[in-house]
Amino acid sequence: SWGLNTTGLRDIAYPLPLGIDAASLTDMYNLCDPARKKNGYMVVHDSAGSVGINNSSYTFSGKVIFLLQRGLNINGNFFDMTSDSRILIIATGGAVINSFGGYHSRSFNGLVYLRDSAFMQMQVYGTYSINGAIHLADARCKWQMNNSTYHLPSLVKFNFNASMLRDFVSMGIITIPTPGGATPSATQNPLVLTDFKIRPELLSVSY
Repeated sequence: SWGLNTTGLRDIAYPLPLGIDAASLTDMYNLCDPARKKNGYMVVHDSAGSVGINNSSYTFSGKVIFLLQRGLNINGNFFDMTSDSRILIIATGGAVINSFGGYHSRSFNGLVYLRDSAFMQMQVYGTYSINGAIHLADARCKWQMNNSTYHLPSLVKFNFNASMLRDFVSMGIITIPTPGGATPSATQNPLVLTDFKIRPELLSVSY
């Protein structure tokens, strides 16, 4: 089964302000003391409260691990990422990730890991790609898809990509259920979700 080990991460984590965007997070990453990075990753936490993500046309460039116990208020404003950027979001306890997703043609590279009773809601504007994985570790975790009022249909492309998880596995933070922790047994083909309503039931899945 999947596993999680965050030992020592909290000790090197920086507190997040209550509002960030791609530019301010990139600045935090570039100014972060290398001694407080974990294999090149800046670690941040939400001790001040739920963190708001502000919309920005800036493309995030960096590597970050989010330790969430309260949550993120994204409102469909998650920023675009460069191809070599990575983000690991670890939501535990009762953390809530509100309206995860972004605007048309943006993408997320990395892993969202929900544990305990963490809840994640998605909202996108047009076509949004997730390159990596979303994992719900416990039965109490919940995941919900919401439509937006954007002029293009809401469409989420899940592109499972084991290479996006490789850093997290090699650091010992994440374990995945295959010998050597290389490629999980799930299919590598993209999963596309369309036509979703404001309720937990998924109405349409196409491969």
